[in-house]
Amino acid sequence: MKTRWHTRCLPVATLDCGPRLPCLSWALALLVIAAEAQTTNPAYLREMPSAQRVKSELKGADAMDTAARQMGAFWQLQEIIKNLAGPRLWRNQLTPDEQRLLGQYYTAYQAAAQPYAYIQNSPSHPDKPTWNKLHSFYETDDGFRDELLGRFCSTQFRTQYLQAKGRFDARAVARSQAATQARTQPPAQVTSGTRDNGEVAAQAVQQLAQQLSNLITQLATSESNDSQSGLAEQYWRQGNRYLDVRKCAEAIESFKKANAIDPASAAYNDMGRAHFCRVQYSEAEAAFKEALWLKPDNDPALLNLGIAYSAQTKFSDAQRVYFALKARNSSMAQQLYEEIQEARAANEQKKKTLDLYNQRNAETVSHK
Repeated sequence: MKTRWHTRCLPVATLDCGPRLPCLSWALALLVIAAEAQTTNPAYLREMPSAQRVKSELKGADAMDTAARQMGAFWQLQEIIKNLAGPRLWRNQLTPDEQRLLGQYYTAYQAAAQPYAYIQNSPSHPDKPTWNKLHSFYETDDGFRDELLGRFCSTQFRTQYLQAKGRFDARAVARSQAATQARTQPPAQVTSGTRDNGEVAAQAVQQLAQQLSNLITQLATSESNDSQSGLAEQYWRQGNRYLDVRKCAEAIESFKKANAIDPASAAYNDMGRAHFCRVQYSEAEAAFKEALWLKPDNDPALLNLGIAYSAQTKFSDAQRVYFALKARNSSMAQQLYEEIQEARAANEQKKKTLDLYNQRNAETVSHK
């Protein structure tokens, strides 16, 4: 059931402000409140479209193409936020606003995929190759990403995003250049009025050389750390590409390599999704718990943990997750509630089928 939000507004004709000045003050206060409501952290999030806007404006050639395009849009919008976040993503330093919008896009992605879940879950549906190819294309195509940026975002934002994508490489080049300059820069000259100061000058040069050596070591260490973090991110993105085309075993290996280099909540969450894809629910549960240990406010990981509990019929655990999520993210909590209800219904049906089977067997044995 979709939640409807209602805002009660007074018609202008019924608004009695009294004296003109108090009315003006009241109106200005409302403007301030409205401006504060639009403030986001970081500010670039103001450029990002709402999930509802994407759903209403983005249509395809038919129902399947529309669903695939919307899935691709919500996936690529998540990637745009992650790229703009830069190193903060891997340091688990996303702001609450970034986490909220990522959660909304994630939920909308799942909702867009839901009508075709029967195709995805079928091992031999004739439309499965077409469906996978279609939504995977929109999720990874740079041209479609540029179309989204052109439709929903300003030119300034598009420039900011493209700069963010290359920011990591720029930092690496800058550090390399600084290290080279430090190695080749001649020591500062020390002047001395008399030969008696020669010893002092030599000592000063020696100290300067030691400082330069320490600087080079720091720069090399920084470059090495950035290189390792970059390699972890490459494995993480590789794992998501595998996951996009349902190569789940390969995705798990990529996520393992990423976490071995630089453990991150996002990578553990995606590794849990890959285990879930292989129907390895206990392994998925462990990965989601690791993601939450690294970042307790990772709402998508909390949602996924609840779904993993439901898949294992651990309904009391799933219910606890639901109440925790409800206090933080109502839309995700609603999604988990529906998952729990579906899992309960499936489990009850399974029990009834098993009871009927056992009853028939008992009747057959008694007749013999």
